[in-house]
Amino acid sequence: METDAAILIVVNLMASVMGGFGCLCRMTKMTATDTKFPIRVQACLWFVFFATSGWSFMFGCPPHKVQAILTALAFCATMIGIPAWYDRAPPYTHKEHA
Repeated sequence: METDAAILIVVNLMASVMGGFGCLCRMTKMTATDTKFPIRVQACLWFVFFATSGWSFMFGCPPHKVQAILTALAFCATMIGIPAWYDRAPPYTHKEHA
């Protein structure tokens, strides 16, 4: 294995694990009765993205530079919302109860 490929695998795996953990943390703040359905689906899809991106090398598909960059950028995008999600789900995610 080349050094460049190994570095890409490590960078992609680290961004994927941290992003997936961030998604799991967000999902623990959500409830089915209070959080809008699209917000819950969005968190699940982000988690699936991070999981499939991070473990793709195990199936003979080493990450390309673009994949590693996009995974790192997606991780950064999910981390921007940390202050809003710190204690609970932010108000814009709540359902409007009748």
